[in-house]
Amino acid sequence: MESPAPPMAIEDQTPKLSPDWDAACTRMTPSEGFLLSRIDGITPWGQLLQIGGLPPAEVDRCLKRWLAEGVLTVESPGAATRRVDRGSDITRDEQQRIEQFEGRLERPYHEILGVEPDADTRMIKRAYFALSKEFHPDRHFRRSLGSYHGRLERIFRKIVEAYELLSDPTTRSEIAQSLGAVPAATVPVTANGAQASPDSTRQPAAPQLSPKRAALERMRRHFRIPEKVLLERKFKAKQFSQAARISSRRESWLEAAASIRLAIAFDPWNDEYKREFAAVQAQAHQLRAQDLLREADASLDGRAQHQALQMYEEALSYRPCDPEINAKAARLALELGEHDAAREYAESACEFDPEVAETHAILGKVLSRMGLRDRAIAALERAKALDPDDRDVNAQLASMNRNRRGKKA
Repeated sequence: MESPAPPMAIEDQTPKLSPDWDAACTRMTPSEGFLLSRIDGITPWGQLLQIGGLPPAEVDRCLKRWLAEGVLTVESPGAATRRVDRGSDITRDEQQRIEQFEGRLERPYHEILGVEPDADTRMIKRAYFALSKEFHPDRHFRRSLGSYHGRLERIFRKIVEAYELLSDPTTRSEIAQSLGAVPAATVPVTANGAQASPDSTRQPAAPQLSPKRAALERMRRHFRIPEKVLLERKFKAKQFSQAARISSRRESWLEAAASIRLAIAFDPWNDEYKREFAAVQAQAHQLRAQDLLREADASLDGRAQHQALQMYEEALSYRPCDPEINAKAARLALELGEHDAAREYAESACEFDPEVAETHAILGKVLSRMGLRDRAIAALERAKALDPDDRDVNAQLASMNRNRRGKKA
């Protein structure tokens, strides 16, 4: 007789809101409300301990209390992994990757991008480029995303926010300095003036701090900004934020960015200012990308091809999922003999808009130059299927097939 399976650890189970729960009958603190907002029926109990905005022990107590009160139910990981959004064309592996990444959006910006805290601008841009290609909603062009469309948009907005704030020296410096000075209002004290204990504060805590980071966290709490100074700074920040919104309405994005940058300098703890800055910078970069494309196209007329390719590459750092820019960069890189770069851009163009015959034709030419004959023929056949009347593609295919038959003979 088989022994019964051991009971599943609660950390491995996935809590979700009970359909019978009445929100009007439940009272909770703002921190508990934040924890409740993290419960999506996908994130496991153990992960909620780290991202719930409270000390793990407090998160555990809240979840167990809500479970006893009928606010939550739990299910095994097997049930969660079997659930697939049938209204989505993306694979279950892709869905799981999206869910996993969404669970880290409340972490520090450098952790979201997957870089070290002291990463330089080049590393930050490289990480952003890779993540934006993976999570940009346009990556799934012409595919039904179902409920994952909103998740991808949220992820991509946060990736952009992290990139914009860390790649801008001023905002990055202000955010770093804000970690060393805590507003007086965020560090509660007891009636006798002593700092309250962690269990009594209900303030969000950083998950799993290393001993060194924990020591720094304790030290920084000694440097609290007086309430009067804090209020003055917040007032100044609000004025700059209002100025930024006025500039945004005029579509003066550079002015708006300068104003919201100052708002962050005066109040670096305000997450709304950070989101505003990321949105404004994204608009400014869209204009920069348009200017770069015009300059690159004009450079081609003057045969300044290397300079034009650099402009296309910079434009792609702002719009990495644009199939047209990728196709232009691929075509020019091929002409310059930079085959590895040409292949990367051509493959991206085909991925982001697979129904354009010209991009498959470019990819076929690149692969042919690299000696990858079979892959080149496959790309050219795809181009022919999309545009059977393309003479250049038909001629190249006929030539490559003759050569392949000749070698076999």
